[in-house]
Amino acid sequence: MNHPPAANPRRARIHQAARAEILDHARQQIAQVGAPALSLRAIARALQVTAPALYRYFASRDDLVTALIADAYRSLGDALAVAAPDEITIPAAESGMRVLIETLADALNADALNLPAVFAKPAPAIRAQLAAWKKSYALSVPLPALHLALICWSRLHGLVSLELINQLPAFLGDVTELYRAEVVALLAQMGLSATRVEKRKR
Repeated sequence: MNHPPAANPRRARIHQAARAEILDHARQQIAQVGAPALSLRAIARALQVTAPALYRYFASRDDLVTALIADAYRSLGDALAVAAPDEITIPAAESGMRVLIETLADALNADALNLPAVFAKPAPAIRAQLAAWKKSYALSVPLPALHLALICWSRLHGLVSLELINQLPAFLGDVTELYRAEVVALLAQMGLSATRVEKRKR
């Protein structure tokens, strides 16, 4: 990675300001066209400089990407440092999962779900982990409810997270139908259908 000479503080400040501007334009470009299409030439055009001029600040495209990743981690660290304390955030984060677990447990107890074997009779290793989870949180629900909740939460949370950090393919645009398809797929895993769920809601 290129660094300015330490002997001249003014030059060092100018160098760092130029690097910051390049990084800003790189982030804007990634937001518009995605990381794979990141182009030093396009950044140079936006800055109204020649592409070779950027190599004074970043030795290569990979060097620029590395700087972007490091900057993202620093930003995340700064955000976490000023976040609310664990005693506030953890109960709030756990409340959604508890509601999901209790809802699925109620559905199981009412024989409203037609579970495939992977949930009804999980593998011994998974069963042991679910039992440990149940014990550690003093939960009084059947293990399949925990298994279902874990799968539902991880899949939907993963999709939401990808959208929030702009990692879904740019061509998707409105992802409403993608979310719906994922929910329908989860319902199918539980032996339900979207049509049956809609009828029960009426």
